[in-house]
Amino acid sequence: MAGVEINTLQPKRAILSGMRTVMRLHKTEAQADWFYVAPQDRNRWQNAAAASKGILTPGNAITAAGALLVLVGLIQLSENVTQGAILLIAFGRFADLADGFIADKTGTKSPLGEAVDASADKLLAFAAVITLLVSGLVPVLILAVIILQNVLNSLISIYGRAKSSTIHPTRSGKLAAAATWAAIVFYLFYYFFKDAGAGPPGACLFLAWLTFAAFVYFGAVSTFSYYKQARAGKLSS
Repeated sequence: MAGVEINTLQPKRAILSGMRTVMRLHKTEAQADWFYVAPQDRNRWQNAAAASKGILTPGNAITAAGALLVLVGLIQLSENVTQGAILLIAFGRFADLADGFIADKTGTKSPLGEAVDASADKLLAFAAVITLLVSGLVPVLILAVIILQNVLNSLISIYGRAKSSTIHPTRSGKLAAAATWAAIVFYLFYYFFKDAGAGPPGACLFLAWLTFAAFVYFGAVSTFSYYKQARAGKLSS
């Protein structure tokens, strides 16, 4: 229509803003959210969190539930590659985004919750690598790069502690973790469909390597960001 200007950038900005919000949820302040709220003004989730010293929070519950789903899926996967096992892993890792979102909405983000989330990420990645190495379901190259990135991040974390630095998750780190699990899930679906002689194995294989490439990129960016945090002794977003 003449005289009408349509701002096509607005939807894109809204999407990018939403993505930044989700990724920012895993980064906390020096104190828990409820520390900055007067006791009489806290919601029920903040009261429960404060009473339990940050243990009983919706975010921690989702993290634990997600980790349990992944572990059950990995156990089933070690016995037989089934669609149900793959979906358990996929849904379990979706909790990695949901926990931060819920923690933000309920005002229960905390350093403890951040540590629980980061620890769950590392433990589940270790369990997945061991399971997939033994079963031979995912190429060694993918698993080797995952191991390398986690080892580098662990060394950087040790270096940061030696310099009294605090290293927090970054957006690139969360994107790298998401891409890691997406690559694993797509490759498992490729194996499943190929073995079953049905479905789109070719498409799954393409998506597996595409998301693996995304992991390599975001993993490199996040590792460099962690190194800068450790070296400077200051949190960077």
